[in-house]
Amino acid sequence: MIAFPQQAEQEYTREETMQKAQENRLKGFLKRPFLKMDRKPEEEKMAPMKAVCGKRYFLVDFENVGPDGIENAGRLSSSDFVHLFCTKNSGKICPSVLAGFNSTNLFVHVVPQGSQSVDMHIVSFLGNLIGDKDNRGEYIIVSRDTDYDNVIHFWQTERKAAVKRQEKLIETGRAKQGEAKPASAQMTEKKAGGTAGKKAAKKQEASAAQGSTKAPEAKMQQKAAKKQEAPEAKVSAKVPEAKMQQKAVKKQEAPAAQGSAKAPEAKTQQKAVKKQEAPAAQGSAKNLSAKAEQKAVSQQKTAQEQKPAGQTKEAASKAEKNRIAKEKVKLNSAVMKALSKAKYDNSVIGFVSSQAAKHYSDANRKQVMHGVIVQKYGQEKGLEIYKKIREFL
Repeated sequence: MIAFPQQAEQEYTREETMQKAQENRLKGFLKRPFLKMDRKPEEEKMAPMKAVCGKRYFLVDFENVGPDGIENAGRLSSSDFVHLFCTKNSGKICPSVLAGFNSTNLFVHVVPQGSQSVDMHIVSFLGNLIGDKDNRGEYIIVSRDTDYDNVIHFWQTERKAAVKRQEKLIETGRAKQGEAKPASAQMTEKKAGGTAGKKAAKKQEASAAQGSTKAPEAKMQQKAAKKQEAPEAKVSAKVPEAKMQQKAVKKQEAPAAQGSAKAPEAKTQQKAVKKQEAPAAQGSAKNLSAKAEQKAVSQQKTAQEQKPAGQTKEAASKAEKNRIAKEKVKLNSAVMKALSKAKYDNSVIGFVSSQAAKHYSDANRKQVMHGVIVQKYGQEKGLEIYKKIREFL
C-alpha cells in the first residue's frame, strides 16, 4: 500500500493509486508556462520567420540585370547562396566576374525560354525556400522589375518573411529604396533646424538694430573729420604751388644770363665735336650690328641641327615602345582565347597569358615559356598547355 503525504491516514488500492498519480502528472503538465494548448494552427503559420545563422539567398534575374548586376561578388561570404536564373539566349558572363564567386555558393538554373519564364521560376523557387525550415534566412531578389514587389509584399504579410528586392547583387554608394528615416531622427532634425533658424533670425535682428543706432553716430563723426581736414588740405595744396612757381622763374632767368655770353663759343665747339664723333660712331655701330647678326645666325643653325636629332631619337623610342605594347596585348588575347577554347581554368589562363606578355621581349621566349609552364603544372599538363600556345609565341 502507498500513502500520500497530504492524506497519510487514508489508504488506497493499487488501481486507485495509479489513477491518482496519473491525474497529478496531467495537472503538473498543464500548468507549465511554455505550453499553450489553445494556440491554433493558423496562428503558428503566421508566426514571424527568423534568419538562421545569418544566411542570405540571392535570386538573380540575369536576363533583367545582366553581367553588371552580379559585380562585386567578392564581398559575399560562405553563408551567402546565389541562385542565378537564365535562359540559353542570355548574355555571356566574363570570367573575371565569375572569379569573384570563390567563397560563395553559386547555383546556375537554366530555364526554358518563354514570356516571363525566368520570373515565374524565381517566384516558384522563392516559395520553396520559404517553406523549407532548413533554408530559413533573408531572401533577396536581384532585378529591376517592379512586378516582384507584389510577391514580396505577399510573403512579408503572410509569413513575415525577410524578402526584398534590389537592382544589384551588392548595392554601394546610395541609399536603398523604400527606406525612410525613423520618426525620432526626423523630429530631432526638425528641432535642430527650428532652433538654428531662430538663432540666426535673432542674430540678424540684433545686428540690424546695432547698425541703425550706430549709423547716425558714424555720420556725425565723418562730418567733423571732414571739417578738420579741409583747412589743412588747402594750406598743403598752396605751399607746393608757390615753390613750383619760384623754381620756374629761376630756370627762365638763368639761361637768359648765360646765353648772352657763351652762345657763340658753345656752338662752334659743339660742331667740331660732332664732326669728329660721327665717323667713329658709325663704324662702331656697323661692327656691332654685324657681329650680332653672325651670332644669331650661328645660334639658329646649331639649334636647328640639334633639335631634329633629339626629336627623332625620342620619336623612334616612343614608336618602338608603342609597337611592343600592342604586340604584347595581341599575344595576351590570343593566348587567352586558345586556352579558353581548350576549357582551362581561369587561374591557368591568367598565369600563362601574363607570363607570355612578360617574356615577349626575350630572344628565346619559346624555351623560357616551356620551362615556366612545365615547372608550374608538371610535364604532362605543362606540355599540353605549351602546345596550345606555341604558335602564338
